[in-house]
Amino acid sequence: MFITDRKLKEMIGRVLKEVAYSEPFSGNLAYFVVNFLAADRLKKYIAPRFHEKTPISPMLGYEVHKFDFTKSFDDHIRREKPAFLPLTNKDLRYAQGNKSAVSMFNNHHGNSKKGFEYIKQALETDLGPQFANRSRQKMLDQWSGLLFIRIHESYGENLLDGAAFSTADNSLNLTFKLDRQFMKLNLSLGQETAYRDYKNLMQEIKNTMVHELVHTRQSETQFKVKELQAGENEIQKHFRSNYFGYSDIDKTVFPKISALQNYLKKSIIDFYDRIVSTHGLDAAYDAFENLREGITTPLSPGKIYEMYFYSKIIAQLFSPEEVEAYVRGYRVESKSQEYGTGFTKKDGGADNFYQQVEKNIRIKLYSRFNEFLYTGIQEMNINRDRYAPDYSLDEYQEDMVEGYMKVYKSIFG
Repeated sequence: MFITDRKLKEMIGRVLKEVAYSEPFSGNLAYFVVNFLAADRLKKYIAPRFHEKTPISPMLGYEVHKFDFTKSFDDHIRREKPAFLPLTNKDLRYAQGNKSAVSMFNNHHGNSKKGFEYIKQALETDLGPQFANRSRQKMLDQWSGLLFIRIHESYGENLLDGAAFSTADNSLNLTFKLDRQFMKLNLSLGQETAYRDYKNLMQEIKNTMVHELVHTRQSETQFKVKELQAGENEIQKHFRSNYFGYSDIDKTVFPKISALQNYLKKSIIDFYDRIVSTHGLDAAYDAFENLREGITTPLSPGKIYEMYFYSKIIAQLFSPEEVEAYVRGYRVESKSQEYGTGFTKKDGGADNFYQQVEKNIRIKLYSRFNEFLYTGIQEMNINRDRYAPDYSLDEYQEDMVEGYMKVYKSIFG
């Protein structure tokens, strides 16, 4: 049983349904990437003698695929991208009459090219005045057109293992774990099982790319490191600006969590200020570098490291640029969840539909609180510190959920 063109289009249609803002483009990325992965694995299955070992990096131990969407599809047709090349007569002889595998490859090979062209066209197209009217920058302004796919071999897992937007070259980066039998199994399993990993990967990529594409349009100026101020040392500057690479938490949106973050920052700064006064600036710098690398010493003790590590989690969850990215990603995920159950705007009405979307997001946020904030506050006994903000766990939870929903409302109304 192979994935027919009709079935594939139905699946893609569900994934791309009800798209808005960044979602069409994240859907196109998912469409291209999953078809590429499928075609790549199928060709390695059909003709392993010619393609199984390419293009694994001998130094890194995993596959690296680079795509540049400022160039044409034909520019990428070369030996290290067997998924982009049609099956040769030699490949077909090696297939030994496996018509299902050949048909499946031809399907995904064609869709890889279509997906590539979708992305290239979107990258080169002005999104139109409707985005300017909403005072939003073009989503792809900061993306260079480079996409890197890294694949680690796994056993029994087919999943998106990581995603990032790199400010070094303004590239999008995806890391996968793929079982060696990824597409081979699809040839012998029933339709629903065969589509499962394929469909799940596509949905994962789509949801994650919404988050990363938000970062591609955020101005780089907010991340620039500022100069030392008079009387300031490098440790103090680290917490004043470019804090873990994130902007400061908006205290009007998250007043209680912002106070918690400021308490953690002040506690760490005060600790190293005391080291400067007793051991000197060089000793403080060395100790602080140990802290950042996770090395505990008498001058970088476990308690301070826990505060630093926890502070990093808070920065990652509540900086303005990350909150916007998470909100957009959660919305896409929530909408997809509803469509998956058959509940749509058309059937239930827009108001009912989006009320359910918001309900799903709130549930997600409560889960995130329990996973990160609740655990950290409890393990570090923050509420027992006499200098910590005097807020209960319930108040921190409310601050997180209502702050995120405030940002949600500011974006989507």
